[in-house]
Amino acid sequence: MLRFWTGVLALVLASGVHAQTGKIGGTIADSDGVPIPGVNVLVVGSTLGASSDLDGTYVILNVPPGTYDLRASFIGYQTVLQEGVVVNNDRTTEVDFVLAEEDLTVGGELVVTAERPEIEPERTASSEIIRPREVSEAPGVYSLTDVIGLTVEATDGHFRGGRTGEELYLLNGINIVNPFTGERSFDPIANALEEVEVITGGFPSQYGNAQSGVVNMALRSGGFERWDGSGNLRVRAPGYKHFGGSVFSLENNPYLLAFDTVEEWGGDSGEGLYSCSIGLSFCSAYGLETAADSLRAAQIAQAVWSQAREDLGMEYNDRWDTQLDLSVGGPVSDRVRAFVGARFADEWYELPTNEPERTRQLLGSARVALGGGSSLQLAGAFNRVRGFDYTSSFWQYLWDRERGFAAFDQVTLGGSARLAVVPDERRFADLTLSVLQNDYESGAAVLDPSRFREDASDLGVWRFFNTPDQFRVGYMENDFRNERSTTYSLEATYNEQVTSNHLLKGGIQGRLYHLDVDNRLNLSSPSDAQDETFSVTPFEIGAFVEDKVEYEGLIARLGLRFDAYNLNTEYFSDRYNPYANPNFDPTQPAVGDNAERDPDLAATERSSWIARLQPRLGASFPISVNTVFHLNYGAFLQRPPFERSLVSRIQRSNELAVIQLGNPELEPEETKMYEVGVAQGLPGGFALDVSGYYKDVRNLVQLAFFSESVDIPYQTYVNRDYADIRGFRVSLQRRRGAVRGSVRYRYEVATGKTSSAEDAPPQFIRDLDGEVDEERAGIGLNDILLDFDRTHNLIVQLTATTPRDLGPQVAGVRPLGRWTGSVRTRARSGRPYTSFAAGQDVLVADARAPMEYETSLKVTRPFRLASGAEGSLFVEVANLFNQRTYDYNRVFRDVRNLRAYDFAVNPSDLTPDGFTDDPDEALALYLGDSFPYEANQVFRIYSNAPRSLFLGLSVDL
Repeated sequence: MLRFWTGVLALVLASGVHAQTGKIGGTIADSDGVPIPGVNVLVVGSTLGASSDLDGTYVILNVPPGTYDLRASFIGYQTVLQEGVVVNNDRTTEVDFVLAEEDLTVGGELVVTAERPEIEPERTASSEIIRPREVSEAPGVYSLTDVIGLTVEATDGHFRGGRTGEELYLLNGINIVNPFTGERSFDPIANALEEVEVITGGFPSQYGNAQSGVVNMALRSGGFERWDGSGNLRVRAPGYKHFGGSVFSLENNPYLLAFDTVEEWGGDSGEGLYSCSIGLSFCSAYGLETAADSLRAAQIAQAVWSQAREDLGMEYNDRWDTQLDLSVGGPVSDRVRAFVGARFADEWYELPTNEPERTRQLLGSARVALGGGSSLQLAGAFNRVRGFDYTSSFWQYLWDRERGFAAFDQVTLGGSARLAVVPDERRFADLTLSVLQNDYESGAAVLDPSRFREDASDLGVWRFFNTPDQFRVGYMENDFRNERSTTYSLEATYNEQVTSNHLLKGGIQGRLYHLDVDNRLNLSSPSDAQDETFSVTPFEIGAFVEDKVEYEGLIARLGLRFDAYNLNTEYFSDRYNPYANPNFDPTQPAVGDNAERDPDLAATERSSWIARLQPRLGASFPISVNTVFHLNYGAFLQRPPFERSLVSRIQRSNELAVIQLGNPELEPEETKMYEVGVAQGLPGGFALDVSGYYKDVRNLVQLAFFSESVDIPYQTYVNRDYADIRGFRVSLQRRRGAVRGSVRYRYEVATGKTSSAEDAPPQFIRDLDGEVDEERAGIGLNDILLDFDRTHNLIVQLTATTPRDLGPQVAGVRPLGRWTGSVRTRARSGRPYTSFAAGQDVLVADARAPMEYETSLKVTRPFRLASGAEGSLFVEVANLFNQRTYDYNRVFRDVRNLRAYDFAVNPSDLTPDGFTDDPDEALALYLGDSFPYEANQVFRIYSNAPRSLFLGLSVDL
């Protein structure tokens, strides 16, 4: 019954583009090295297989990533079984056989354990293939984000010095990128993934619409012979998730100590009668003509203030986070295998809320063997996250989180179906269809989206008021978002092993998007409200061809890719005055069809096709079994996300007031990448990999303001910026042994004019004579370090396991045996910033935040139950040494905090006498704009959590 419903669930989940299969190939010879033709080689438990040719070579195409057993048999020779053959996506796994003449006195088959080479001969570009189950002993590896975090070339969402959103994420062929934002739609659970390939060098020609990286994920598939399952429960022990203790502590906050007395509300400090700030004409209602009146007013005001501070003294370090991951897979029938993985996670926020952030995820795959090597592969994904956003200033929500936070509900649903047809063992074709739907809704739970914040404040039973300590209550988030995107993808590819040395592949790809956006923003009042509403169906096409050349001393990929897209929309052709009526006659009354500005009369054009060719070349030179030299060149383009090319935001009270318009004629952002490297196998199972790279980035999108004459400017986007990125990486790994691990280091310098599309936007003004003047604010003449640049990035991962028979035996158990300890340490450069002394008018990036360090530890002890099931208990400590990392935006992009930090760290003539030289002390208290009392802000100036303890249990069935 279990396997029936698992199979049904996997089929229901499935409804991708980019087929995820590898290739097995090799030679078969006898004991004297003479090739043997006609040997049958089968993937055990499947219908995949091939026969050796006259040269003794064989090829098995269309093999999904995974671990397999391979059997070679021929009449008159002993059968050989090679176990543990690992197949990776888009790679050739070499498996050679030596068959001895059959000895009837011995009988049976010879079983051999396949060995993975320390150096991958097919290394035509920098990439890392990580099998999550092989790194499960490492601390904190439970989702895709954690897996990517094991590499050094992707930090904070930036791959090899690129901006965020320059990557392609594929899950069993499903493109899980949100086309509206360009960001990944959800974070797949690691326990459900067979392998993750992170490509940061030149990626092959089948991958399009990406500049800096490709993350290719293959879901696990059920076994051929039996069902198995696993469960992993992980909990975080109670404790604060920020430094500094409770934000509601009376002792930690000078402003709370000050206002917790009636005397202060009466103005005894000389600052005035603060009771007047309560609002609703409070002071005028009390004449305050006598001391008694003033005292009564102060008492009432202090009581009202205390009511608004009902959380005073509250502790919130008693909540447990829970994460439960489940998986089950196996054969549904002789021809069908299925797998399902699920996650149920509840995670509390840094600040107390009534509900935690809840994540529910379901991933499934099913593979149906159709005979002759042909197959139907299905995959599906469901992810839902519900929680709260709080991005505004902390004094607007801290004491009233129910109204200050915006609730959100994000749902992602995707599926793919891939039909692979195999006419013979050297050819196959496949057709893949995938669908991805993203739904996102957010808004304040206490405000009707059709109303305004001022309505609720004026007419509600409670009222917004801004107390003299500057912390507000009743101040709601006033943006409501409702966004849906659906991506339909179709791909057809053809693969043929033309000769033993040439594998040709080609394909065509099409993608259709449907975007529905209905955002109501800035709902403070009718005059402030903005509408961001549009519905469009852009589309794009792509085609690629590649020859994979495989010789003993050369493996090369020669590819060419074509991409084209059309946003399929109408846009206003006058960029400086979008609503201008081209037929306006100034000598006639400006009414009706002669209105000077009217969106219905303005000149428009249809979006056009934008197309590019991208050559790609990668070559690997296996000099020996232990030495591989590789080089790569590629041209890559990426269509700008639709939020920059199609957005339309208008002032609700005045339809002629344009806030922001997308630019459908944006050119694609382009990158040319060059790379060279060498991989070397070393004694003791070590592997060394060194590579250097250079990236030339052009046509980056930047926010810009356009206007005509003295009109109020509106926002749009233009292709304007560029970047120059160079660096090298060094990796030393040892995959096997009692002590294993890796040392990864990357050096990189990323320079340009701006670090994101929103930094230092220019303004273009057209005067009445048609002359255009450009105002450039915030950008200097010289290139600067981009604010996400991490010059040095080092990750050290070490894992050790004690021998099974270590120590004395107690009650039949050796308590010191089979313990596994794993530690990971990261050290990286801080991010560049413009110092306070340099001023904030021009970005110069003349200073750098301090180095960042973090160490995590995991200790695991396996066990076996009487039923035969195996499992393990584990303890994790995150941020073992309780180190602190400054929050970049809150410290180095907040002028007040930046000033305090620089006064302490980089003293100058501007630094007050006696100012502390401890930046933590300088930043601990935040001083408001118009009030002399300080608030403790330690909880918000660090981006990482304090030392945290996790406990866990894993069981394999």
